[in-house]
Amino acid sequence: MFHVVPRKIYINWPARESGYFVSSRREAVVRSGMISSGKKIGVDAGTTLVKLVELSKSGEGVALGKFSFMPFRVPADAPPEAAGQLQAKAIDAAIKKCDCKCRDVVVGVPGNSAFIRNIKLPPVPASKIDQIVRYEIQQTIPFPIDNIALDYQVLEPDETSEVEVIMVAMKGEMAEAFIQNVEQAKVKVGIVDSIPLALYNCYRYNGYSSKEECTAVLEIGASSSNILIELNGELRYCRSVGIGGNDITEAVAKELNIPFQQAERIKIQHGIIFPDSKEADFNKDIVRVSRAITGVLDRLLGEIKLTVGYFRSLTGATAISRAVLAGGGAMLRNARPFLADRLGVQVDILNPFKKVSVPKNLVNVRKMAPLFATAVGLALRSSSDCCQLKISLIPPKMKAAKSRRVKFICNAASMLLLVGIMGIYTWKAIPNVEEYEKDLAVIKKDVAKYEEFEDALYDIEGKKKVVASEYQMYAKYPKTSVDIVTPLAVLKDSVKGRVYIKSVSFSSNKTITIDGAVDSDNRVEALRQLSDFRLNLAKYCKNVSVQKQEETKTGLIFSLELQGFPSMRKFLALRAEQQEKARKQKEKPAVEPEEAEKQAADTKAKVEKGA
Repeated sequence: MFHVVPRKIYINWPARESGYFVSSRREAVVRSGMISSGKKIGVDAGTTLVKLVELSKSGEGVALGKFSFMPFRVPADAPPEAAGQLQAKAIDAAIKKCDCKCRDVVVGVPGNSAFIRNIKLPPVPASKIDQIVRYEIQQTIPFPIDNIALDYQVLEPDETSEVEVIMVAMKGEMAEAFIQNVEQAKVKVGIVDSIPLALYNCYRYNGYSSKEECTAVLEIGASSSNILIELNGELRYCRSVGIGGNDITEAVAKELNIPFQQAERIKIQHGIIFPDSKEADFNKDIVRVSRAITGVLDRLLGEIKLTVGYFRSLTGATAISRAVLAGGGAMLRNARPFLADRLGVQVDILNPFKKVSVPKNLVNVRKMAPLFATAVGLALRSSSDCCQLKISLIPPKMKAAKSRRVKFICNAASMLLLVGIMGIYTWKAIPNVEEYEKDLAVIKKDVAKYEEFEDALYDIEGKKKVVASEYQMYAKYPKTSVDIVTPLAVLKDSVKGRVYIKSVSFSSNKTITIDGAVDSDNRVEALRQLSDFRLNLAKYCKNVSVQKQEETKTGLIFSLELQGFPSMRKFLALRAEQQEKARKQKEKPAVEPEEAEKQAADTKAKVEKGA
C-alpha cells in the first residue's frame, strides 16, 4: 500500500456527436501537470458497460495489474439523473470487483462538451502564451473567461520555429455538473481528461502510428463512435458520431421483432457479417441479422467518408490508406473484412495490450482486447513518457476550493508539527518513568483478563462472517419476486432419461433460463428426450421457448426460457391430477379378444345401418 504517492483512476465518459480539428507534434512540453509514477487505474464508463484496467511500471514499459468489467442497463425512459446514478453504481461496483482501495479518479469528457482547437503562434516568451491562449478562447466561446475550464499543451516548435498549442476549454458549470455526476460513485475527481486523446494515446503507445500513411482510427462504442485521423505520424482530426452498438441491437430487435435484451444476446452470440453471395450458406434468421447489422454499419461508413472528405478539404491530404478498428464493434465477426471491403483499405484490429505485458493469470483479457482500448489509454497517463497528449480540465471554482484546502492543510500540518515538537521537548524535559510503569502494569493486568477469550472471539467472528455471507446470498431472492422452490420442484418432476441440468438463472421479470444437456450418441433419441422434457415442462408452465439448441459429440446442449410458473399449491394439484390419471389408466382392465371382436362387429353393424 502506498502512502506517499496515491493511485489515481482514469475514467472515460461516453461521447455523443461532435467534431473538431487537432494538430500535434511528437515531442511535447506539457503545461497541465505531470502525474507521478506508480500503479494507475483506467475506467472506461460506457452507456452499457464499465471497463477497468490497472497498469504498473515494468522495466521500460507497463504491465497489466488488474482488469474487470461491469455491465449495467439504463431504462429507455429513465431521466438523466437516474441514468447517472446507475452508471455511478456500475463504476463503484467495478472498482470493488477489482479490490481497488483508492478513490482518486480522472474522468474524460466527451467531444461535444469541450471546445478543442489548434493554433500556431510566432516565437513568443513562455509567459505570454497563457495570455494569448486566454484571448483566443475568449474570442471563440461566448462565456466569461472566469467561468471557463481551460487547459492547453505547448508543443515543440517545428522547422519554422512557430509555437504550436493545443487548447481545450469547456463551460465551468458543465464541468462541475459532470464531476458531481461521477462523484456519486463515491470517488474523488482529480483530473478531467479528453476521451479521443486517450484513445489516440493507446493507439500510439502500442506502435500503430505511421509517418508514411494517412490512417483512420475507428472506435465503435455502445451509443457513439469516435473517428480519428492521423497524418504523418500526428493526430490531425477527431470526430464523434451518434451511431454505435446500441443502434445495431435496435436494428436486430426491429428486424426479428424481439425485445432489446434478446436482440443483444443474439448480436453477441450469432452476430456475423457476410456478403450477399454467401447468404445461401446460412439460415434465414442469421441472414436477417446480418442484413440488420450491415444497414447500421453502412450508415456509420457514410459518416466516416464525410469525415475523411472534410479533413481532406481542410488539409489537402490524400485519401486514407489504412484503418484501425477498436471498441466493442470490433468484436463483431467479419467486421474487419467488411470495413476493408467498403473502405477499400487495409483494416487492423487495435490490440491495446500489444506492448503491455500481460501476466499468465490475466491472459483472458486478450479475448476482449478491443473493448479496453480507451481504458488502457487513460491508464497510460500514469507515465509521462507513455502519452503524447495530456489535457486536464478543472473548473475555476474547484481549482480555487482546492487551493484553499491545500493552504489550510499546510497551515494545520505546520501547527501540528509545532505542537508535536513542543510536546516531545516537554515530555523529555519532565520524565515520569515510575507512573508510566504503574500504568503499564495496570493495562497488562486488564489485558490478561481477556486473553483467555481470544480463541472463542475468533470462532464467533468466523461464524459471524459465514452467517453474514449466507444472509447476503438469500437476501437477494425476495428482491427478484421469484418463487425458486416451485421451479425447482417442476424441474425435478420433469427431468427424465439422459437429460441433465447445468444451471438455472432467475430474473426479476419472473423469467427462468435453464442451461442443460442431453447425453446420447443417437441424435434422434437425444431430440426425442429433449422434446419429452419440454412437454413435461409445458404441463406446468405457460410458455417454454428454446433459446439455444446445438449438437455435440455426446448429444445436445440446450437453453430454455420458462415463463408462467404456477404457485406451489397449483403445482401439487396438477401433479396429483396427472398421477391419478396415470393410476386409473394402469388399473383399467384389458379387453378380452372375444369381447373386442364383438365390439368391432357391433360397431360395423351400426355403421352399415346408418348408411
